[in-house]
Amino acid sequence: MDFITVKKIASEAINPAKLIEQVVSQIKEHWNNKKFTDSVFCDVLFLLESIISSDQDVKTDYVHKVLDEVCLPLLGKIHPSFDSRVENLAALTSVSSLCGTCLLKAEESKAVELVDQCLGLLGSYSEDADWSSEEGGTMDIYGCVSVLQQTSKPSRNKVSPSIQSKLLRGYLSITRAVKCMKNNLLINMTLNCLLNIMNLSADGKLDRLTSVWELICEEFEAGSEKPYILLCGMSNHFFPVDNSNVVLDLKCKDAFWRMIEHGISKRTPSSRKQTMYLLKRITDICDTCSVSVRSENLFQWGSGSKVTTEIWEDYILLLETLEEKQVRMVLFSYIYHLLGILCYMHQ
Repeated sequence: MDFITVKKIASEAINPAKLIEQVVSQIKEHWNNKKFTDSVFCDVLFLLESIISSDQDVKTDYVHKVLDEVCLPLLGKIHPSFDSRVENLAALTSVSSLCGTCLLKAEESKAVELVDQCLGLLGSYSEDADWSSEEGGTMDIYGCVSVLQQTSKPSRNKVSPSIQSKLLRGYLSITRAVKCMKNNLLINMTLNCLLNIMNLSADGKLDRLTSVWELICEEFEAGSEKPYILLCGMSNHFFPVDNSNVVLDLKCKDAFWRMIEHGISKRTPSSRKQTMYLLKRITDICDTCSVSVRSENLFQWGSGSKVTTEIWEDYILLLETLEEKQVRMVLFSYIYHLLGILCYMHQ
């Protein structure tokens, strides 16, 4: 008897419903003992998710049981906004992933209700950045974003039309929530959520990208570091490497080049590196795709110009060199070269 046959017999011998009840009971025992942030707890959550995802005929009642008795209570207990230990974040990821799997098999109305709840809480957070969710078992802002991120994951590829519609309509409110976020981890989680939703449908892509661009401009005027995080995170949409399907071309906007200009001289190393990444990506696109670009006043690239390519390559190399710790050893050998580059670019 081969392994596949043995596995099939074993899986048929297991009662998934009884197994789900046993695992749920074990999970409750863990959190009653306040052990819902240890590694074993995350393993049990993963086991429960595996059971639900692999059982094609799992009853909706059991899925709802997991949502109501495991996912929602845990999401109300884990608050990374107040306690951002790695263990808390790991537990949140496991619970949110389980929640996303359950929503695929739950009744549509149940799934829509939870997505609505997350979007509503995000709206409350946007209106009050100091809004507290620690009391009363209310879902934390991290929980809202994590559930939406898991629900919209492309790998699930079974998002129901009504949930997809909710997520697409909620894109603007999710984008606006970033304005009140101060933690880079939370911003990156939200950015991943926005990217997932962006990939759900090409319809309305211009409006969604425009909402992100407007937020970037607002944050730049406020002196925030967020524009560089958002521009890099959305670079596949703003600056596709093959320069195809460009819906909103920032290369032709002076406002974008002012951000690059300021980003190069930022005090924050991460913002400078993000700026250099954007600059290198755009010059590579212009060179490899033979793109001609002209912004209103600040940037110009003529296709097929080898001299222009070499000048920008040298300039970017110089910027990268100046970021090195041993910059003093090479600084003077580059200083005259820099003057030549700047004079050429000015002309």
